[in-house]
Amino acid sequence: MTLGEKIKAAREQAGFTQAQFAEVLGVSRQAVTKWEADRGMPDVENLKLMSERLGISVDDLLDDSTVPELQGAGSVEVEDTGAHSRKILKIAGLVVGALLVAVLVVVFVVVMLS
Repeated sequence: MTLGEKIKAAREQAGFTQAQFAEVLGVSRQAVTKWEADRGMPDVENLKLMSERLGISVDDLLDDSTVPELQGAGSVEVEDTGAHSRKILKIAGLVVGALLVAVLVVVFVVVMLS
């Protein structure tokens, strides 16, 4: 989720229109529109004020790998796709290894019975 998407979701969850949120922050509605469209980024002071007004940490707003827990909403965890890929590769390796052992056992049995 991008910063703009997080700002928009949190603003809507808090019940603010863009105009109301802009007034709370002391900026123009166009500034809020720009931030939510990811065409600009709020300065540090505005990020801190947003964090306070929306109940989200600045870290959650800025971290691309998480979806912030909004007030009144359930939390959502995002799994690291790299870790997921490593798990799949590990399982595939175990399956291939088990098949190789099975083939070797069959070959050994066939040779021994000949």
